[in-house]
Amino acid sequence: MGQALGARMGSARMVGARRVRIRIVRILCTTMVGLGAIAAPSGAEPILHEVLPNGLEVLLLPEPGRELVSIQMWYRAGAPDEEAETQGFAHLLEHLMFTGTAVAPDFRAAVSSLGGQASSSTYEDVTYFSSEVPAAAAEGVIALEADRMRGLVLDRAAIAGALEDVRIELA
Repeated sequence: MGQALGARMGSARMVGARRVRIRIVRILCTTMVGLGAIAAPSGAEPILHEVLPNGLEVLLLPEPGRELVSIQMWYRAGAPDEEAETQGFAHLLEHLMFTGTAVAPDFRAAVSSLGGQASSSTYEDVTYFSSEVPAAAAEGVIALEADRMRGLVLDRAAIAGALEDVRIELA
């Protein structure tokens, strides 16, 4: 699904001061109000779509009765957005997103404490982060995502650790 969705979204080539646009692809939960509905496949719940004032796009696919929800953040950033001298930066940022914040020093542990699991992957034109949690914990994961968008710790130790992880993966 990830690669096909990434292909549908297309790569967002950035120029000048590169801006990373964020897309939440699916938030599976049973209730959400105030969003405008967009077309969905025949017989399926309508997909709800909203563009927030800050440009964040939210897509919501209700699946009533589900015990688990998937919160996904998709960044339109990958290899095509990188210069030769910064090749691998999207993958490095993927790792850095788990270094934590002042509020949640370990993102995976924070999601785990809510009864869920967090994962991520970098593809050619997108990098995505996914958390699977009990439906009752959806708001908690959304708050954690907002926290790491605002307050990610990017100190020398975090960068050095992430660089080493990426080097090991790519070796």
